[in-house]
Amino acid sequence: MNATEERFDEACAAKGFRVLRSGWPDRIIFNDETGEAAFVEIKREDDSLNENQHFLHKQLRRLFGIRVQIVTVKKSGEVNWPTALPPSSLTSIADEAFDRVRSRTEKGIPILKETFDKFESEWMKKLNSEIEVAHEFQRFAYDMKENYKELKRELLRRANGFDTEFQQQLWDAIHQDVDQDIDS
Repeated sequence: MNATEERFDEACAAKGFRVLRSGWPDRIIFNDETGEAAFVEIKREDDSLNENQHFLHKQLRRLFGIRVQIVTVKKSGEVNWPTALPPSSLTSIADEAFDRVRSRTEKGIPILKETFDKFESEWMKKLNSEIEVAHEFQRFAYDMKENYKELKRELLRRANGFDTEFQQQLWDAIHQDVDQDIDS
């Protein structure tokens, strides 16, 4: 997974979405001659579905009407198609499922785009705001530094009429108090 996908997954999780990268059906099969199609999960005869597979297959059925067919492959290599839905009857289910997916996708893409655009817009506003604050702080720090230099020059100019001990105390006070404030 690349950094962009990670950021997307984090953004989805922050909005309460569950992100699955596993659990998808092993195959989508098509027969060009008959038009048959099916979503297939392939299992050994001693294997079963994991938690993500159960969840995702249920969501595919609930949201899109897609039934994932569990096909068992025996050690001998024999493929056991489900008896309730032999391969020849998969076409109508797949057609209905693809129609549902197409319909929901056409509706869902603008929603996803809007959500992404809003996320990007909010992120850019926040970033621009933080950049503006940083620039404002830089301007403030520069102004403070310039004001500090001017104040120091003025204090030292005025202190010229006083004795050397007072000038030294003033110099020490300027550097001790002001430098500590600027460093903090």
